[in-house]
Amino acid sequence: MSVIFLKNGDVVNISGTQVVTHSVTNIPIHTYLAGAPVNAAVVYPPGGLTGRIKIVAGAGTLPHTLTASIVIDPLFPSWVNRSLSITGPGTYYLPLVRNELCRNLRRIVTSADPGGTLTVSLDSWKATLAGDSATPGTVAGVVYSTTSASGPGDNLLIVQSGVATAVASGAIAKGDTVITAAAGKVKTAGTATGVDVVGTAVEDAIDGAEFVVNVALSSI
Repeated sequence: MSVIFLKNGDVVNISGTQVVTHSVTNIPIHTYLAGAPVNAAVVYPPGGLTGRIKIVAGAGTLPHTLTASIVIDPLFPSWVNRSLSITGPGTYYLPLVRNELCRNLRRIVTSADPGGTLTVSLDSWKATLAGDSATPGTVAGVVYSTTSASGPGDNLLIVQSGVATAVASGAIAKGDTVITAAAGKVKTAGTATGVDVVGTAVEDAIDGAEFVVNVALSSI
């Protein structure tokens, strides 16, 4: 199971079993200039922030590999090296997938002179209550079921993949694909297309009941 802490960035309390999306605040870290390979310690922004490392490669950037020493999972706070192939100017992110988020960064190394500037920042994620299927936002996950009502700024434990407990909006059958509904609940996808999928129902549920969902973030 993959879980992560996000701060409640909403104006309302958020409780266990509710589906959340995310808001993003970009926080600068450092700009590295061309002229030599990068091998630099990094000061991660303070405040227990979680998100994705954003790397903007400027004009003249040459193909090279960037490796970052980061912490991903808050329950297993060990440093891991993640590499990123930078093919030229453009915007890149670490981690690469949305069911992994960074919560610390201490060093960036490049395999060669990047040839252009590398502007590194943190896209800090904060949890906001997911909308309905018409305006769901990009789903970040389901708040862990034992979480009590948490106000703005509080830490929320978010299940990003694996088993979670959600609340049904309407009847749901085992095996149904579920998407967001109003008030952070989930409903069956039906024939919806292009909507973020929360996961798959593990059991039947009646309207308003808590039930088990296998969270697998994707789109349909």
